[in-house]
Amino acid sequence: MSTNPQQLGKYRIDALLGQGAMGVVYKAFDKEIHREVAIKILHAHLSAGDMGKELARRFANEVKAAARCQHPNIVTVYDYGTHQNQPYMVMEYVKGVDLHVFLKSGQTLSVEQSINLILKVLDALHNAHEMGIVHRDIKPANIMLLESGQVKVTDFGVAHLEDSNLTQIGDVMGTPSYMSPEARMGDAVTASSDLYATALVLLELLMNKRVKADEIDYAELAAQLTAQHITPQMVNNISQVIAKALQTYPQHRYADARSFSKALSQCLESSTDYYQLTSELAATVFMVKNTVHATAASQDNNDSLFVAAASSLLLQSQLSVIEKNLTHYLGPVAKMLVKKQAKHSSNINQLISSLVAQIPSNTERQDFISSLDFSTQTHSDDLSRHHSVSSSVSETVFSTDYIDQLTSNLTRYVGPVAKHLIKATLKKVSSKQQLCLHLADKIPNAQERAAFLKNQDYSD
Repeated sequence: MSTNPQQLGKYRIDALLGQGAMGVVYKAFDKEIHREVAIKILHAHLSAGDMGKELARRFANEVKAAARCQHPNIVTVYDYGTHQNQPYMVMEYVKGVDLHVFLKSGQTLSVEQSINLILKVLDALHNAHEMGIVHRDIKPANIMLLESGQVKVTDFGVAHLEDSNLTQIGDVMGTPSYMSPEARMGDAVTASSDLYATALVLLELLMNKRVKADEIDYAELAAQLTAQHITPQMVNNISQVIAKALQTYPQHRYADARSFSKALSQCLESSTDYYQLTSELAATVFMVKNTVHATAASQDNNDSLFVAAASSLLLQSQLSVIEKNLTHYLGPVAKMLVKKQAKHSSNINQLISSLVAQIPSNTERQDFISSLDFSTQTHSDDLSRHHSVSSSVSETVFSTDYIDQLTSNLTRYVGPVAKHLIKATLKKVSSKQQLCLHLADKIPNAQERAAFLKNQDYSD
């Protein structure tokens, strides 16, 4: 479509959310019941000719089937219609980012967070598979991360009903990078194919890169997992689960989503705090969502170390040392973390404070701080303060009144997620100054960050 429509049936079109091979997605408003929705409309060229007619029939049939899937981890489908002979479906509008955008932003998840996310995807697939619905296109772009920390699978519009008599239209179905061997060969695609794709998404989360199933280096995977300080037994269990889920032949994989989920959940330590994982994901999603929307503003922030380093050999040298030393503790992800945090730091001390929180071990945290000796540099005044960064991740006890006031202040800039951000940050700091600096990093606008910091009480 050359221009965005202003109206689709009873729905007012408010904004373009995105587009892909199948169609265009709009943010819209249902004027009858006053509800925000998302509408996906098929591309015009897909609706042309005999193939277009068959696709339209399939689309209508599968949208109706997807609408029967009522599950907390599936984006709800509300309605179906046509506009100028182009089919569209009306879905729940969710506030958050898709996993593809999340990963593209450079953000990473811990092993526990990654597994918890995939468990929710498997719960969604179990529900769909029980109803005879195969998604056919599981990939990061079809996994939504909400600001609440919830996870939802979307885009069942290319799904294939097991009992459908319509012929398959393989050239517009699925995404090659996540296709199972049987899908690439043009054979029947079943629920097992969805599980194969889900395992590839899990592998991408754990290795921080997209990996083809036939190119997996399990030694590299083990090294990545070990770098996050998980037990050797957990490393071995995760590797075995992935290896089984990615078997070439469907009959050698997990029998169903529930079996896959059970095996994966057993990889987690018994002490895993699911509520904490959800709260941390909510805070991270909120930050990424606002960072993505404010990218241009962030690039114009003259207080950013990242911007300053572009014209300062001294700062470039300092960032290089920090990145090299951090790699010793966090592995290859250190490069991304330094670049990302530098964009939101106004001095070296603030940058180091934000990076220290990413190191899980108290001893290694202190070793990292001690390894950064910039005392001979011209920025020694700023850098001398970095030794005040705490080596403890224990939750500091602050007064209830102080936390209530801080929550109220932060809510002005980030909304209701403020309380989740504060709760997650309390476990990483030992002073009011550190707490406020960490929280300020979550505010995407530079002027608002400065205003927030200016009004805080730093006296302990």
